[in-house]
Amino acid sequence: MPAHPTYGPIIIPSPGHFYMNDIMHCLNSNARKVTSYKYVFFKCILDNLFNAYDYEEMIALPYEYLAESFSRIYWNLSAKYDIPQIVNGRNNTMVVEADKLTVDPLLKGVDFDVLDNNIRNKYLQATKNQITKDVIYALYDDFNNTIYGYDNNKRVIFFTPESYKFLCDYKDALEKINFYAWIRWTENILDIRHEKIANLSSKLDEEPERIALNKFRDELLSKGEPRVCFYCGKPLSRIEVDHFVPWSFVKDNQDWNFVLACHDCNAHKKDKLAPKPFLGKIVLRNRRLFVPNHEHNLVLSYDSALRNGFTLWTR
Repeated sequence: MPAHPTYGPIIIPSPGHFYMNDIMHCLNSNARKVTSYKYVFFKCILDNLFNAYDYEEMIALPYEYLAESFSRIYWNLSAKYDIPQIVNGRNNTMVVEADKLTVDPLLKGVDFDVLDNNIRNKYLQATKNQITKDVIYALYDDFNNTIYGYDNNKRVIFFTPESYKFLCDYKDALEKINFYAWIRWTENILDIRHEKIANLSSKLDEEPERIALNKFRDELLSKGEPRVCFYCGKPLSRIEVDHFVPWSFVKDNQDWNFVLACHDCNAHKKDKLAPKPFLGKIVLRNRRLFVPNHEHNLVLSYDSALRNGFTLWTR
């Protein structure tokens, strides 16, 4: 492996037809991996694609999004479920921090999202440092330097427009490929140890709990959003909050992706995409309510969901 570069952006663009080859080679179960870092970090990249922003002639994704997602997954795998993440031995440099904290029996089995703030912040600080030191470069190298580059000064990973478009266009398929490779790797480690983990697939693929959306409802109302359903226009007595681009695709809570809805519209739309005219409507709404309005992120996530096979809701 080449020496770890400390500063400065690194980008080695490659024609698009190489991207899938590089990803498949990296995720192949025969490729050498002593920990599950790479599966977890790739999942974090895919989950946070629409938190990226323009960066000179590239697209940048801040470390802060990736580090929190990564830390949550690792805490839950190690401390909550005690699933091994390394070929030899129980722990590695990442989960050792979780083990230090879980000496307290009251923390064993506890979900990351309900940890005391002081404990969570202590763990986040330690794992953020570890991710910057080891994980970001490791996957960059294994992806043959083609999927992303990074800048430790600015604390971003960044994509060429071509690699970013590839990830957005094939997000759903790449998530499935990554998960399949990850679960195969974990099952192999468990077989070596003669261990069994019940409901392993659901534990590996566990998403952050969908938090109560009342704060987003209250924020929209405080900014002047009318108390009517965004989709059918009926006055709202019971207000529900809907992810305009479905949660199952973006896996994120951003104020500019929420609308107020009646129960019937929210229940019928579910994980479908609203018809195209509503995209124009929410763009105009966001221009009025939010600065910045993240119009590009919203349109990109909507179009990407369509290309990934999400169906349109027929009202």
